[in-house]
Amino acid sequence: ANSLGHLSEQQLWVATPKSLEDVHRWVQQRRFLLHVLWPLLQMDEEATLSAQRKSHAFILDEFIACIAAPKYHRLCNAASAGELAGGADAVATVAHAKGDLNALQADAMAMLPAFVRRTWRAGDGNSALALAVADVRNDLPMQQSASAWMGREGSPEFLRMGRLVGGLLAASRAALNEHADASVLQKLLQSSLLRDPQHVLAPAVDEAVNEWATDVAKKMGEETAGQAAAGVRFKDLPGEVRSVLSTCLGLFGDSDAVWEGDLRCACERLVPPVLRACGGAARAAVLERARDTLFGAIDAVAQAGHCVGEREADLLTMAACAWWLLADLLADCTASDVKSSAPSFKTPDVLKRAEAAMKRGANDTANAAAAAEVAARAFAALSRAFVCLNIASPKVGTWVADRLIERLRGEGDYVAFANAASMPDVQLDLQVEMAEMSFTRKRRAQLKAAWGASTSAAEKRPAWMNATIASQAIEVAKLNAGSAKPRSDGGRSATLATLTAAEGASSASMLTHTQEQDDEGGESHAAAELEPAAMCGGEGVLEDDALDRHPVGRSLRLIVQRLASRIGTGDATDPPTSLPEWLESVLDVMDDNAVHLNLRLMLAKALLRVSDLLAPFSRWVFGPIARAVLATVSQAPGEEPHLNYIVRDALASASDWITRDGGNALEGMLRQQRARQAAHELVMFGCRAAWSSKCSSNRTLEDTIRALAPLVSAWAADLGLGPELVAGHFQTAEVAFQRFEQPGSSEAKKKALDTWQQHTLAALHVLSLLAREMELFAGDTVDAWAPAWPRMLAAIRSKRKKVRVLAAETLGLCLAGLHARAPRADYSTLLRLARGCFTELLFGGGARGAALPAAEVIIAIAAASMH
Repeated sequence: ANSLGHLSEQQLWVATPKSLEDVHRWVQQRRFLLHVLWPLLQMDEEATLSAQRKSHAFILDEFIACIAAPKYHRLCNAASAGELAGGADAVATVAHAKGDLNALQADAMAMLPAFVRRTWRAGDGNSALALAVADVRNDLPMQQSASAWMGREGSPEFLRMGRLVGGLLAASRAALNEHADASVLQKLLQSSLLRDPQHVLAPAVDEAVNEWATDVAKKMGEETAGQAAAGVRFKDLPGEVRSVLSTCLGLFGDSDAVWEGDLRCACERLVPPVLRACGGAARAAVLERARDTLFGAIDAVAQAGHCVGEREADLLTMAACAWWLLADLLADCTASDVKSSAPSFKTPDVLKRAEAAMKRGANDTANAAAAAEVAARAFAALSRAFVCLNIASPKVGTWVADRLIERLRGEGDYVAFANAASMPDVQLDLQVEMAEMSFTRKRRAQLKAAWGASTSAAEKRPAWMNATIASQAIEVAKLNAGSAKPRSDGGRSATLATLTAAEGASSASMLTHTQEQDDEGGESHAAAELEPAAMCGGEGVLEDDALDRHPVGRSLRLIVQRLASRIGTGDATDPPTSLPEWLESVLDVMDDNAVHLNLRLMLAKALLRVSDLLAPFSRWVFGPIARAVLATVSQAPGEEPHLNYIVRDALASASDWITRDGGNALEGMLRQQRARQAAHELVMFGCRAAWSSKCSSNRTLEDTIRALAPLVSAWAADLGLGPELVAGHFQTAEVAFQRFEQPGSSEAKKKALDTWQQHTLAALHVLSLLAREMELFAGDTVDAWAPAWPRMLAAIRSKRKKVRVLAAETLGLCLAGLHARAPRADYSTLLRLARGCFTELLFGGGARGAALPAAEVIIAIAAASMH
């Protein structure tokens, strides 16, 4: 380390590049310096950067020069004037020089945490280093919005941005670990990287902050061990936590911080990970410290009177952030935590202010959205105060019903709150595909940012020592290729896997799903390969839409989960005779058509999430849930029915309830006229929308069929279900096949053939579910099946194996039902047509052209005859 200073004495050493010709040598020399510095820092960071070193000033100055390397772009820009005269070679030289400077800066960022640690540890503070880091932040392309990076994720600019951001985050973490104040993080608040949660690198930032908070939590646990009973005080928390929280609280009342977004960013992006790392006692200690500040920001709105414009907007933003922070502090706190660590905090203080906020609208119509946010976040904080601090009280159910659930009706003074809670309108879709794309996109951003700076001096060689921009671009290409593979998730696509075992192999649908090959002989995705997961009562309900992210939606989920957990799973042999007061209020509000659909769906999703706990009450719960979710699928006459995820969640929960204890959970439900009608409409819609043009994978169809199987088995006869449910799928398939036979491009023909196959499979799956219920073949109902026979036999002739095998299995199920319930004369025509179909396939001569291979026909015959 002492010898490094002698580099400046070398004759060939370029202190400052003067022209484009000097840039290459200057970069090479600094890169050599970094290569020497890195192992020295690994061995002894403190000694290498000691101010007593003879070469200390040289090392620090040259490192700062590396951080600020892009400032020499001006030399490249000056040389650009000669590009036209110099031709392609000159253009390449300029571009290469700019790339070298950018790469050198990114390389230096890997060492930035060590220099930051040394600066804070020594307490000397280096203004030159601080300015250089500020310049990096100010010049970063991360200021651009997420949309600006679309399609450029593998570009050198994007990769450089990821490495620079990694260096900044690691440096901030290093400073905080050395008990620095939170100003190092506050500097990042001024960039879109933290202010824009949709930024392409936002997941990487969140991950870095979460990792730091986790490390701090371990330290906090050691420092506050044994203090929970006696009460934890704010001063007992680690200095890093106090610094971040004090910085956040200090932003309240700062109009510039409010207007520029620093306060919101701190409350939404920086503080939550720190609070998640805190236990209940530590949260209560922070609550005691923040109480006056938060209540002051909340009260300022009421005290401001009739202010309008920017002044009102600032006050509403401060109040919204205060409610946000208060709700986060109350989460996971218990009454004993508050009593020991926050003795001055009382639930009535929150109740009084929350109800006032829920009644208040905006004075200025331009601030209506801000006022709505305040009302929603006040509801969230009040919810946590009730169910976290008062969950043990026997009156908590009454409080929740009267002070929270009934407010959703928007009656009296709470119209403004109901309007706020119902915003915004949500477009429901099949979230399983949307969630997969979102997951892939976020994970890709995380992996790219991980190529950035090291977060620890003990880490191995940094990526820049053995990876170039080109090699990183190759890795991006590999990642992009890998993201196209199907994701094995534990979300909605797997929520129905538990039904497979209960249904067994007696269903034609299950036989086809669990063991099949595609037409080229390769194995297809089997349903049995899906990871088992709990039904919708667990993590089956994905949280990807605006309803789940809405503060009111999150609060309702918390309320239902906490109160339902007090009920227990119940005893199926001794079903309850009445509803808890809070649950009765939830169902009444959810069944009120005057309540906004968004609020009804929030309640439905909250109930579906704990469907296992609500199984004893399912005969009361099912009807309101079904009516709420069916309100999302109203369609014009002739319009194709589209399944959305919340309907499928309702089907899955109903299936779960039916399969519990032989269906006792829903005993007596069908005797209620409204519940019977809701069940009929829900099952009919599920059958008719099992596949639509919005579906993008076979997994969607498989999941829907699994959800429908127990419902059809239990309700087919009572609800009067019949083969007319499949008419729409068969008609759509026929139209698609007609398009396939018409002249057109190969792409159009392929699309038409795929549509024919999926709707044919959907029709056959539903038909097989109905055929298993032999009661449907009794009496005069046989004639209703006649239109399905020719279409089913036509599917047996298909050259696509999965179609013909499923059609043959369905034929076998139909014959079994007819044999058990109908005279042979009633289905002799079907027997004759089936024998003729198989004979034609074996020996040819039919209108359909060449026969199938004999082995394939025998497989189809076996599939039919096994039933």
